[in-house]
Amino acid sequence: MPQQPPTKGLRPTRSPGFDRVAPLYPRLEHLVHGQRLERGRQAFLPELENCRNLLLLGEGNGRFLRALLAQNPTCAVTVVEVSPRMIAHARQRLSAADAGRVSWIEASALEVELPAESFDAVVTHYLFDLFNPDGQAQMLANGLRALRAGGLWQDTEFRADGPTRFARLKNRLLLAASYRFLGALCDFPARQLADHRPLMHAAGLELLEERPLGHLLTARLWQRTEA
Repeated sequence: MPQQPPTKGLRPTRSPGFDRVAPLYPRLEHLVHGQRLERGRQAFLPELENCRNLLLLGEGNGRFLRALLAQNPTCAVTVVEVSPRMIAHARQRLSAADAGRVSWIEASALEVELPAESFDAVVTHYLFDLFNPDGQAQMLANGLRALRAGGLWQDTEFRADGPTRFARLKNRLLLAASYRFLGALCDFPARQLADHRPLMHAAGLELLEERPLGHLLTARLWQRTEA
């Protein structure tokens, strides 16, 4: 098993809002989105199979982590998650053998300090949508600093665009309702979806592939091209 890089994190100064929904989050997600969000998380699992050290920012309750460890039996994973209750639920999903391959950092993705160029891949699922553009840029800078040249970044997100006027209107209404409800419940900064793709391009990430998942979700695989 590859050695996990040393990490340093800043503990959050207060209990994060996602603690409130940690026990119910999978059921809430399934009620609203069915299996679509889970399919988005796993869209590029085969492409991550050869990565030895992976960084998961904002992993939540560990469903993707468990699938990743099963798909890639030799990798080591560092998880950065601000919610201690989400971390507790994620730990419970792992076998004793898999637990030894995971390092945990209880910290915000905006504040965490990570070793430079130590990871073969960074993974963010439905995380950029929680932040305004300034927060997105900070999180991207933290993750990119830790990613090796040539490394991959899987980014799974909501989308406000669509192939038809009706689809775009439907997406905007669904996103507005989600931000109103979850934003108040979970206390994250954003109140509308900000397009982070220009930040990714400007940071030297090349979009290798995009896989739309219906009209509301999309999974993207990027690669860091600059040294």
